[in-house]
Amino acid sequence: LADLHTPAKKDWKARFGIPDMPSEQTPPPANIPKKQPAPPAATAEPTKPMRLFCADCKKTVSQNVADFCWNNKARFHGRVYCFDCQRKYKAGS
Repeated sequence: LADLHTPAKKDWKARFGIPDMPSEQTPPPANIPKKQPAPPAATAEPTKPMRLFCADCKKTVSQNVADFCWNNKARFHGRVYCFDCQRKYKAGS
């Protein structure tokens, strides 16, 4: 029974038409310019988190409120509204 539980051996190269040996006709690599390392990002100031605000009254809203508005684009036309201003836009209008 243990002999039946060995993994199957497949010739994947033959299945996908890959030759066993690489071709000898590969050209030598050209002179590749060396890339200069990027300057360290530690000198840059940390970015401020994005402020989400109501499109009508400019009151700051939470990420959950913004996600709700973005998930209901038909109702809010892709804009973010605070809880009080959301009442102006009834569902289906």
